[in-house]
Amino acid sequence: MLKILFLSWKLFTPPAYRGHHFAVAYALSKYADVKYYGPGFPEFKEVNHGDTIDVEDVIRRLYPSGDYPNAVIQMSPVNTEGLFWALRNFEKVKCLRVLWASDFHNDIGHPEVNAYMKGHGFDLVIKPVDAKNETQWSKDVESAGIPMEWIPQSIDPTLFYDRGLPKIYDVTNIGQCSPSYYPLRLKIHQYLINQSEIKYRHEWCWGEEYAKVINQSKIFATDTSTFRFAVMKLFEVMACNTLLLSDIPQDAEELGFKLGETLIEITPDNFMERFRYCLSHPEEVAPIAKRGHDLVHSKHTIDIRAKEFAEKLAKHL
Repeated sequence: MLKILFLSWKLFTPPAYRGHHFAVAYALSKYADVKYYGPGFPEFKEVNHGDTIDVEDVIRRLYPSGDYPNAVIQMSPVNTEGLFWALRNFEKVKCLRVLWASDFHNDIGHPEVNAYMKGHGFDLVIKPVDAKNETQWSKDVESAGIPMEWIPQSIDPTLFYDRGLPKIYDVTNIGQCSPSYYPLRLKIHQYLINQSEIKYRHEWCWGEEYAKVINQSKIFATDTSTFRFAVMKLFEVMACNTLLLSDIPQDAEELGFKLGETLIEITPDNFMERFRYCLSHPEEVAPIAKRGHDLVHSKHTIDIRAKEFAEKLAKHL
């Protein structure tokens, strides 16, 4: 069986709210022999601030019989769960050295991570977006001569599912609305917050409440950011059998997202027109929400991703 060592902080909040990647890392234990090492895990040897973690020493302690992992994975180096800054001798391990760049543009775009990558510190990069290698970040990885595998977002089906709740909100738009990253979300919010025609929900919520609010919404409106990435919200909303209105992500074709079949496209110029139409034709748009629901639960769950991850990793051993 494939042996994998994950180097990361342990996340105590629900995995679905810290990125699907960590939930997939846990689910991977069904398909591989996985060990986890970092603050919060039982085997972790406490270090003082400023100390480093010798990866070769970690492997010796976690594999005392002289066994060795097939792959060692650094998780999301620039985010809070990453251990990139503390790791030592990662480049010396005698197995597949993997960077799981869950925050792709920030991870690859960070100067120190980028320089380490170009210095051949990694053998493989896992990314959740840009299936066709169109972005500058993918081109940077390609120029370093490092293979990439696309592992898109996924949902926890025990959290995001059709709960059969009454639809008490017309339009919901929950999430960051910074003008530099999410201009469409911001424009929607600025319009809807100042009107009374449509019952609008925008207050932040998390966990079970967030999943329930999605279920209670006739429409969930969002966007894919200025990067046009297939963000988690797209998957979460469709998984709840709620009608998704969004701009179209760059990986739509590869993900099976189809306009008018699994979601409805909106732009800064037509979102109110689309809201009004969908709200006045519920019987017409209900099948779109249902097809989105079926797509996500058949193609984009954590367990499916974990299996795909193990298969794609094995290709590089």
